[in-house]
Amino acid sequence: EENNNSAQAKIVGYILGKSEGNPFKGHVTAIAVHPEYRERGYAKRMMKEFEGTAKKEGCSFIDLFVDVQNDKALTFYKNLGYRIHRKVHHYYGDGKHAIDMHKVLGSDGDKRKEAYGEDIDASQLTRWNIF
Repeated sequence: EENNNSAQAKIVGYILGKSEGNPFKGHVTAIAVHPEYRERGYAKRMMKEFEGTAKKEGCSFIDLFVDVQNDKALTFYKNLGYRIHRKVHHYYGDGKHAIDMHKVLGSDGDKRKEAYGEDIDASQLTRWNIF
């Protein structure tokens, strides 16, 4: 948070994302804002910054996953131009599902015309195994 009266800055939120794949895409892994600082535009600013960086890096689109029951987050991402791509069953564990959302960057006509994808089970996703 910017504070003109002090030389100290305060961390009020974060975004964690990456570029990956072929075609090259951006992926938002996590975004959070401290409860006292929500509804002030921080999440939107972080998303816009990430989108700009992903576009500069040559990503054709960004994807992210949202809990199917998190209406506030779904509305937030829809208002930023993200579209529902598909439902991913059991993404958050047994019985907890996610919505896979995409936003096209630039003029990728094929991605822009992409229809609703086929719902899948989380076990069908390619995941990074780091351990």
